[in-house]
Amino acid sequence: MANMEIRPFLPSDFDYYARTLLLTLPCDDFEEARENAKIIMERLKKDERELWIAEVETIPVGFMLLEFETENQNVEIDWFDIHPDYQNIGIGAALVQKAEQRTKDLGHRTVTFHTAASNHKMRKFAKKNGFAEVKCLPSFWGEETEDAYLYQKQLE
Repeated sequence: MANMEIRPFLPSDFDYYARTLLLTLPCDDFEEARENAKIIMERLKKDERELWIAEVETIPVGFMLLEFETENQNVEIDWFDIHPDYQNIGIGAALVQKAEQRTKDLGHRTVTFHTAASNHKMRKFAKKNGFAEVKCLPSFWGEETEDAYLYQKQLE
């Protein structure tokens, strides 16, 4: 793989993030993707959250929002998006390793995330990277929406 770096989000990454969201979320257009990215920027203003970027040859192509849950010693991967042109080459695994490192840095014990029941690629990725399926979350995004699955990885 080309030169890859995992680093914190910078304001100059915003449009790259929106372009990736346009390709990975059900967005109708670039403006809707930008609105979704703005939601993440608002979440970053709260304490105990970090947005990490996977950069390949100086281009931001992977994005991971971490939320630190001190009360239960957990780090949740809240948003996890890899540009489709850069999937299946180790970027997702590198971001998960960063999540694990941050979890250990904080003295926490588990990493979790949820994904749509229909997202078979992400569910396969989870198992490949040592996550266990913990439970089904019915209508996760609201009434009459799709179920999700919660995944967890216990760290030593």
